Parts: sequence; structure tokens; C-alpha cells
Amino acid sequence: MLKSSKNTETKYGHDLAAAEVKSARVGSSFEYQYHLNTGVAKLDAEHTIAHVFVSYDDNTVTVRLVSGAALKPLFESWREGLLSNYDANNLNRRQRFRKNIPYGVVVREGQILLCLEDGQLTQPVPPTVQEQAQARARGEALLVPQGLDPASE
Repeated sequence: MLKSSKNTETKYGHDLAAAEVKSARVGSSFEYQYHLNTGVAKLDAEHTIAHVFVSYDDNTVTVRLVSGAALKPLFESWREGLLSNYDANNLNRRQRFRKNIPYGVVVREGQILLCLEDGQLTQPVPPTVQEQAQARARGEALLVPQGLDPASE
């Protein structure tokens, strides 16, 4: 589907050679983890790869694709916290740094690759009006600061 093999360059990088894959229940956010020794390099690469988000509930699975460039403002908003977390002088330093991408951001920015309903493949469909409204309410300010066009990144 993505024409991408497993990432074998590092122990803690993105899942595939050119993509990160995340899954969560419909409506839940998608967790990203960064590790002490490789977190900065992984964060630096996030905007250069694709991000695949699998949303599921009891009867459906939806797979969406979002370009890293579209998510770059969000990833950059995490940088200060990540660097602070790994600062050797930080008394609360941790091995992992965790952040989340809201479901609404994924719905708004994502291209549907496929949908499964009751185990049957259905045609990709655009987000519903309700999904679009949820995306705007949950993530617009987080993802695209006013005046920034993610497509131009």
C-alpha cells in the first residue's frame, strides 16, 4: 500500500523506511514517543516522512495518510519540551518523551487510503461534516498557526 519497507536504520526511528504508523480507537489521539538517545533525530525526520493513522472501533477500520510537511508546525511545537526533557541538568529527566496528535487533526489533514466496515473493503470517502467540525474544534490552532500554509513547507 505504501511501497515502503521496514525501517532498519535505527532501533528507535519511524516504523517503515518512509513512514510512521500509528493506531488508536476512533476519536482517540495518536501517541508519539521519543527516546533519550535518538529523540532529536527522530523529531528532525518527522516532517520528511509520511504518517499513516489507523482508526478503529468495533466494526470499522479507517486508514489515513498525512504528509509530514502538513504536520511540521505541530512537530516543531514539541521541540522545546523534548530538548528540556533531555537536558542533563533537568532533575526530572526521563528516558522517553511522549506527545499526541489529536484525532481531529488526522481527520482534517488525512487522505483516506481505505475503509473496512464489518470486514469488507469499502470505497474511501471524504470526512463527514461532523468529522470536519471535530477536526476544526480539536486541532486547527495546534496544527496550522494563522498565516502558515502547510502545503508550502
